[in-house]
Amino acid sequence: MKQTIRFILCLLATLLFVPVMAQTGTGPSLTFANNVNKLQRSGTTYLPTSDGNLVVAFFYANGVGASVKDWNLQLTKYLPTGKVAYSPLPLATYPGISGNVVLAETADHSLIVSGNGVTYSFEIGNTAKLKWKTAARATVMYATADGGILLNDTDNNVATKLSAKGEKQWDLGAKNLIPTSDGGYVSYDGSGKLNKLDAQRQSTWQSPESAAFAQATKDGIVYRAATKLIKTDNAGAVKFSHTIAGDAGAVTRVVVAADGGLAYSTNQTVKLDAAGAVQWQSQVPGVVQQTLDGGFLTLQRDRPASEVNTTGYTMSKLTADGTTAWQRYISGQIDADLANQRGQAGAFQSQQGDYWFVTETNTGNAFTSNLIISRFCRDILPLRVVAGMASGARPIRKDTSFTVCRGDSLILGFTEENQIPGLLFQWKQNGSNVASTPKGIFRVKDPGTYVVEAADTACGVRATSPATTISQSPAPRVVLAGSNYFCAGSSAILTATASNGTGEYRYQWTRNGRPFSTSATVTVTEEGVYSVMAGDDGGCFSQPAVQNVTVNPVITVGITGSDYFCPGQSTRLSAAVTGGTPGFRYQWKRGGEALAARNVNFTADQIGTYSVEVVDSRNCAVESKTLVVTQNPSLTLSAGTNTTLTGTEVFSLAGVTTVKGGVGPYTYQWTTNPAEVAGNGSTAAQPTFGPFNKNTDILLTATDSKGCSLTALSTVTYKPCTIEAVISGQNYYCTGTATSLSLVITNGNGPYRTVWQGTEMLLNTNTYTQNYQSPATLTADVTDAKGCTVKAKSVVVTEATRPTATISGTTEFCKGSSTNLSAVIAGGKAPYTYDWRLDNKSVSTTGGTLNATTPGTYMVLVKDANGCDNPSANLVVTQRASDLDAKITPSGPTDVFLPASVTLTANAGTSLTYQWQKDGQDIAGATTTTFSTTQTGSYIVKVSKDGCTLASPAVAVSVQSPLAIEPIAAPVSFEVYPNPVESTCEVAVQVTKPSAVVVTVYDLMGRAVRTLGAPTKAKSHNLTLNLSLLPAGTYVIDVQAGEATARQRLMKVSGQ
Repeated sequence: MKQTIRFILCLLATLLFVPVMAQTGTGPSLTFANNVNKLQRSGTTYLPTSDGNLVVAFFYANGVGASVKDWNLQLTKYLPTGKVAYSPLPLATYPGISGNVVLAETADHSLIVSGNGVTYSFEIGNTAKLKWKTAARATVMYATADGGILLNDTDNNVATKLSAKGEKQWDLGAKNLIPTSDGGYVSYDGSGKLNKLDAQRQSTWQSPESAAFAQATKDGIVYRAATKLIKTDNAGAVKFSHTIAGDAGAVTRVVVAADGGLAYSTNQTVKLDAAGAVQWQSQVPGVVQQTLDGGFLTLQRDRPASEVNTTGYTMSKLTADGTTAWQRYISGQIDADLANQRGQAGAFQSQQGDYWFVTETNTGNAFTSNLIISRFCRDILPLRVVAGMASGARPIRKDTSFTVCRGDSLILGFTEENQIPGLLFQWKQNGSNVASTPKGIFRVKDPGTYVVEAADTACGVRATSPATTISQSPAPRVVLAGSNYFCAGSSAILTATASNGTGEYRYQWTRNGRPFSTSATVTVTEEGVYSVMAGDDGGCFSQPAVQNVTVNPVITVGITGSDYFCPGQSTRLSAAVTGGTPGFRYQWKRGGEALAARNVNFTADQIGTYSVEVVDSRNCAVESKTLVVTQNPSLTLSAGTNTTLTGTEVFSLAGVTTVKGGVGPYTYQWTTNPAEVAGNGSTAAQPTFGPFNKNTDILLTATDSKGCSLTALSTVTYKPCTIEAVISGQNYYCTGTATSLSLVITNGNGPYRTVWQGTEMLLNTNTYTQNYQSPATLTADVTDAKGCTVKAKSVVVTEATRPTATISGTTEFCKGSSTNLSAVIAGGKAPYTYDWRLDNKSVSTTGGTLNATTPGTYMVLVKDANGCDNPSANLVVTQRASDLDAKITPSGPTDVFLPASVTLTANAGTSLTYQWQKDGQDIAGATTTTFSTTQTGSYIVKVSKDGCTLASPAVAVSVQSPLAIEPIAAPVSFEVYPNPVESTCEVAVQVTKPSAVVVTVYDLMGRAVRTLGAPTKAKSHNLTLNLSLLPAGTYVIDVQAGEATARQRLMKVSGQ
């Protein structure tokens, strides 16, 4: 079947450039200038678009000066002809405005406009169709690879990412955030370090120096640090570092060249290659763009000598090697429509090769300015040639050959960017003219070599495309291989193999006439008529190959048989099969694992999940649902607990679970050995057997509802009576108390019927206890639950009398002395124990006497050998002179040097007398409260009152003679206070006649440790000594006034 080839003409980004220079070195001529006169205009911005046009946006006000009412946002699109494609007025009206208007074009060619806190998206065509708008503010915008837009609000240091639908995706605190080619971002604030972020906005590296600005390139980042221009890759590796020629502060952006290099301007323009080496330098500054032919466009504000009365601009074109191709002076003298420029201007080359110039000019009104949109002729003609083929549109970048199928045709043509008024096209075949069309579209049917010539007659530029050579080729053939059936629920694989074509093959499969795949191999899961065609690189297609595919009948399989077995037994399982194609094979599985069982029947003797896989003669397989085979729960039997009984007892199974487990209900069969025992042959669940006269076995056989049986055995041992009873406990009691006696029964079985002292009672335990506090004779007769009886031996209970105790001894003693107390015992049974108590607290248990050192109420508790105790009467012991005390308080240091003495003072009180002792000897006449001494020794004081005397703790006194102490000379005297001293003390010096003094402090080794002088002559001096850094001890102060000297001892003590 002959195939029709559909050709598609698409927009391609790949350009074929044929540069043709303008007529003169003064640059391209002006084609039109459009004035826009608006009052109170603000924030003007413009954007060259990918379709070769220009979009301009700005705020303008209704009214002038103080009469301004509202601000409007205007968006206008200009075509190369000078016509306005659209000018929506207004997009929005605001009572006031903040910031500027900014423009950007996204990856999907949407036009983004942001102003006064609102961002809009339009289709880039000539109708300004609004796609979306959102509340988001930007002062700078960047398109992102996903079709979204990145808004930078540099006034508030916030970056906002919007999707292609205008949905906010995230916010980030950053002043300048630029998307990079690796999907991440780079951030800088103009004064700090550059920060590289990954796609999740996590920092990956920082520049080692501050970045004044940064730009993303196709393979990394370029930024300026001080006087350096630094190029890195996206990982932060430095590719080059270039020292900027001229004023580095003038470099606020660079132009990224197509060859990977950079261009920048200071007072000149410098071109760097991809490695950072300088390729050339030009004295023409102001580089703004790389042109379509690899050169560079510059714009600078200047005042040429020929135009001294006009402010103008120079738009220059540099070639790829830095040579000046032309310079175009723009001013009111040359271009009347561009008079009175204010100095705000921009220039660029569009995708169609023409040049645009935008500037604002003054007017007579202080609140009004003219926005002038100007277009200049192109100096090159960029031809975008494409060939429409079955495989899609292909760009023609160089001389190209195409092969087409015989009878097919090919479309050669251009994209919409070349369709501007005045552009003429002439096609040629083998060098001869064949067609001339305004749009340059040409359908090729015959083999040959084709070129097209294009001319812009208005600007005088011409270009010729590369040659396209067309040849024809035969159609390919295709073979289809694969099974014509497949198993239900499975699939079949069909494979197409092409030959006789050109280049690589492409395939088109259909099922029942509907396309479904373009692969060489397909997997089919439905019945139907399948066909495949093959196409080659020449656009030729084969005749279809066809195959009918069916589905094998569905196989079903189930498992029959019991899904359980009794412990130690098995169950028989069988596979039941329907459908499929006869000639079945079987594979039994347990838990998914294959067993050595491949017959239709299978004996299962293990629990598990069973299945069977069946394969028919066409190898179609199906596996049954699983059958869970279980073992019947095991029976648990109880024929009762082995026990020992007397001849009067029976063996009862009431309350005993004789059978559990398995699957109820159950049947029971009981037998005894010997058989004459009552209960033999019972079929009850819980029968009773006995009484017994010999040892007997009891056997139970039980069967559950699924036929599983088990047996159990219990044994009854017959035993004669061996019961015993004894009355135990202390057979006497202390007067006024009771004794406890117990009846203890052994070798019996409770409860017990007991006759105790003639009274019958039932005991549930083998012990009965009773208290007695009067004489008695105890008897007991006991019969246990099995009928066994016993008589206990009688016991006689008697009374034991208690001992009596009194205390003898002196009941008064002096403070610091004691008195001896003795216990006097009568009655009871020896030996005795004693517990002495003071004020009802135990103080001694060592014997019948006590040395009492504390006044109070004394009592002794006496216990005899029978354990009978009795307390004595209380005895009150008192202490004379209880407030008597003896202690010594020194009035100063006890370690002094002569002539000082030590004064000791005893405690004072009413009716006290004193006797001082030194080294254990009374001091004659030392009988007062105070005693002073100049002798070394150990001193105590004895204090007496009411015939009692108490000695104080000893106080050690040391009195030493100082070394080399001279007597105080009469002409000078002094006092020291405080003394002893902790840190500082005052020295008050008196002399008989005016004199200067020197104070020196010596330690006991005679070394001067402090010196202080008063050089002014006077009769009195007050000096302060700081001794805080000296260790504690004894020192000598020497005061010298002229020839006179005085000395004293000084004690230095440690601070608390």
